[in-house]
Amino acid sequence: MRSLPGKTIGAIKKIFEEKLGTVEEREAVYELLAKRGGHLTKDQLLAIDLSKYDCLRTYPGEATDWQLMRDRVLFLQNAVRAGIPWHEAAQETTPWFGRILKPPFEAVGQPLAPSAYQPPIYDHSRHTPREWALAADAGWRKHRDELLGPIQTEFEQLVESGELKIFNRPRVSRESTPKAPILDEETAYTMAAKNFLAGATWARLADEYPPPGGYRGAPADKVRQKRKRANQIRTRIGVILRHLGLPHADMRT
Repeated sequence: MRSLPGKTIGAIKKIFEEKLGTVEEREAVYELLAKRGGHLTKDQLLAIDLSKYDCLRTYPGEATDWQLMRDRVLFLQNAVRAGIPWHEAAQETTPWFGRILKPPFEAVGQPLAPSAYQPPIYDHSRHTPREWALAADAGWRKHRDELLGPIQTEFEQLVESGELKIFNRPRVSRESTPKAPILDEETAYTMAAKNFLAGATWARLADEYPPPGGYRGAPADKVRQKRKRANQIRTRIGVILRHLGLPHADMRT
């Protein structure tokens, strides 16, 4: 970040608050104010490694909603990567997100080491290989179910009591259907950022993010396909914005 020599903090704030100067200058001003105030800078935001969440399936049901924290960081990172100035993204979302965004937590648990399964002894005078394999499979299923019972009971009790919460996995489409495919998480969050922060309309997003293979057929068919795509985008983004605690801009078409 370039320095702003000779400017007082009051003058610096005026540049930012009154949107004076270029976008780059306001970005530099915001970075300076963020560092002075101990707030998140652009580099710090992009340095948050969300892949640490990938191996986690649950989180403690404490004051922090880690699912929401992870998804808000994802939204802001995708906004910046899509070219939206960080100071604008921060300014527009702070009223709903607050000024604190936490990096992924370090999971500390008490792993359970189940007792090892011992398959039956193979005796070719008493078994064919296939018979032994069937007996081994049956024995493993019995052993597994005996272990699963108390594990499942404890897990359900922890979730029901609120002591443990389950991370939602991003939705994926595993079937090939004539319907428009489900948007992957990265694309959906980028669309949500462009809609909320840059005012991108559903129609514009449908143009920018067509389905695989594009819009096909006669012009009238393409218009119908694009309208359907825009409605699907609108629905998906609405779910994301509500989840993040941001107002859903339904008036945008």
